[in-house]
Amino acid sequence: MPQIEVTYDLDPNGILNVSAVDKASNKKCHITITNEKGRLSKEDIAKCVEESEKYAEEDKQQRELVTAKNELLNFVYNCQQTVNENEDKFSEEDRETIKKAVQENEAWLDGLDSDGGSSEKITAETVNSRHKEIEKLLNPIMVKFHQQGAAQQQQQGGSSSDSSSADAEDLENAANRFTQDD
Repeated sequence: MPQIEVTYDLDPNGILNVSAVDKASNKKCHITITNEKGRLSKEDIAKCVEESEKYAEEDKQQRELVTAKNELLNFVYNCQQTVNENEDKFSEEDRETIKKAVQENEAWLDGLDSDGGSSEKITAETVNSRHKEIEKLLNPIMVKFHQQGAAQQQQQGGSSSDSSSADAEDLENAANRFTQDD
């Protein structure tokens, strides 16, 4: 009965080396099996790398645009949520201003997403500019709301007067920074 010793060696690249040795005759055979099916050739890999380098700047701009849109959406959403949770603490005029700003922002963003055949290329700078406009409109309302909350807390003895006045000053300074960034 022949005795054959078979050795299998699979390397990290998926290449299988099979060796067989007949113990009686000492005859050796070796075969290498590669898995080329379904894999990219070196040319395909080079082409993919070239394309990724070609589109890297466009990808960066798209990433910045998405980030700017998300920041704008989050700002408007947070303002809307604050109003919804504290309706009684906002004047009717302030509630309407925020509601109108939210609706206009949603319509503006929907117009960007639908692209309506516009030849104008929307950039992150365009969205950031819109964000600053909305902040100019809504920040004074939000600062007023937070100052009222700080004043009520101070009246209830929830914090010392030094801390409350410092908080109010910080809020006012933050609002001024947003309006002066233009």
